[in-house]
Amino acid sequence: MEAMAPSRVHLICLPFAGGTAVTYRTWKRSLPAWIDVVAVELPGHGTRLAEPQKTTMDELVRVVLPTIEKLASPVALFGHSMGARLGYELCRALTNTPVHLFASGAPGPQVPRRRNLAQLSRTELIAELARMNPAAAEVYQDEDLMELLLPIIHTDLALSESYRGTVDPPIDVPITVLTGSADEDVTLDETRAWKLATTRAFAEPVVYDGGHFFLDAHAKSIQEMIVDTLGAYRG
Repeated sequence: MEAMAPSRVHLICLPFAGGTAVTYRTWKRSLPAWIDVVAVELPGHGTRLAEPQKTTMDELVRVVLPTIEKLASPVALFGHSMGARLGYELCRALTNTPVHLFASGAPGPQVPRRRNLAQLSRTELIAELARMNPAAAEVYQDEDLMELLLPIIHTDLALSESYRGTVDPPIDVPITVLTGSADEDVTLDETRAWKLATTRAFAEPVVYDGGHFFLDAHAKSIQEMIVDTLGAYRG
């Protein structure tokens, strides 16, 4: 990949469990040109559906790391839910320290998930997914589509729920935490636990109206916050 001009900031966007790079397809058009949106497609998802899916966080880090390492600095990461924790582990692994991590819809990396959705039956899991993301209710009612997607979602959930991160030592990266006001899967106190994951000053989580999947409804204000934050890192 050709190196970008120093005035650009690379924003690595990481998906939630079962998600694809499509989640961030509008961000390339909505964010200013000086932010280079790199929407990551994980193996076994979306355009990489034919590839074997990874089952541990370490495997995901090893897959994504080379894509980021070859980019010229500065680099920032945005991840939602599973993607937030993947972003944190990438911050720990990268040779060049990222300038910022946006951790959305996830408890601190050292906080175990309280609910084990991967243990639910097929019917129970589909019902729970529909509850968490009512905007995608039609998707969960499509039996043929769920026959394809459910194994992918299940594997990602098992990966995410078995992940145990450490904050010893914390990363030297500023972290902005985003959360939904009605998220029943991640409490506000659990998002505040990100404070222990960074050596930098930590602000209160930014709270948006909505449940676990608040990204689409608040895309404009989230993007404005990203622009304001990353403006300080332009060359």
